[in-house]
Amino acid sequence: MNFGRPKLLYNQDLLDNIDFLLSQGVPKSTIASKLHISRSSLYRILEKTGRL
Repeated sequence: MNFGRPKLLYNQDLLDNIDFLLSQGVPKSTIASKLHISRSSLYRILEKTGRL
């Protein structure tokens, strides 16, 4: 059994929603908070998907 942190799957709807929120000027810290992830995790997602 894996008791580590669950991996966040990069689903296209999630990425589209993040793109939309960023385009509307929503701070990255607010987006991370609402997704219940750290801001550094959000930055990692944005880097890996070429959105940063």
